Amino acid sequence: MRASFFVLLFLGFISIEGKVTSQMRSFSGPRGGLGSPSFPDQYPNEFQDTAIIQLGSGYTTDYIIHLDFLVFQLENLYDTVDIFDGNSTDPADNIAKLTGNMTGRTYQSDGPVLTILFKTDLTGQRDGFYVRWTAVKKGESYSAPKTCDNLIISENTGYGLIYSPGYVGNYPDSISCSWTLEAGVAQKVLLIFYAYETEDCYDVLSFYDGSIINANKRSKGMCGDIVNPTTEAAFVLSTGSKFSLVFTSDMTKNYAGFTAVFRYVSASETINGDFNRMDWTPSKIDRHPKMIKPPKTPL
Repeated sequence: MRASFFVLLFLGFISIEGKVTSQMRSFSGPRGGLGSPSFPDQYPNEFQDTAIIQLGSGYTTDYIIHLDFLVFQLENLYDTVDIFDGNSTDPADNIAKLTGNMTGRTYQSDGPVLTILFKTDLTGQRDGFYVRWTAVKKGESYSAPKTCDNLIISENTGYGLIYSPGYVGNYPDSISCSWTLEAGVAQKVLLIFYAYETEDCYDVLSFYDGSIINANKRSKGMCGDIVNPTTEAAFVLSTGSKFSLVFTSDMTKNYAGFTAVFRYVSASETINGDFNRMDWTPSKIDRHPKMIKPPKTPL
């Protein structure tokens, strides 16, 4: 299993005007990813974030930018993301306006530069978004690789993303993928699923406490339509510091698959039941326990 790392050029500044905090960021490269402010923790209120993506040297107007939202959960109607062609926020260049739960959506620019404008109001917070971008030559179609190398690690902030082969498109038939996540001493691995849809119950995500070769397989795996835009996120927590996942599909029928954030948390953390769907009320559960930085070699 090979981990995928995004190396980005990031430049930015933060200013405060009245009560609204404004931030500008710049990213460059043919592929990469970016999250909303504080991701995977909930984003701040009264915040405006402008992110400009440029494909960079060698990518002319013959190229466009393809966006895949691996996670997208905002307060519906009140917190928004606008996508613009080019490096400005001119309404004439608006490609899309997004809000609510739109995990799994895809968009494309008309050229090699694109701007994402994220705005929040004074109340209500959600988990935000994580978007992956890829350079695509005009006239060519794009689909995510249907391989098992679907792991993004943020070593500086202690979280990562894991998703099914081909996501946000459908996973292939007859595939078997495995991943092992290893936290530090006195830590556990917490998985938060923002989308999960597989053939019920022939295509399954199985869980192992420990490594796959020498581990206890949990009696219950995930299959079917468990997490979609009408449901809350689903949580899975390891019993120890090492946690393994195996995703298998049969020879017929395939669906969108899954996308999840993993993070390393204290060994004292608990959740109630298997795949427990938590609502957004902070008083019911701390959906964002203190995040622990991973060891230098997390996988």
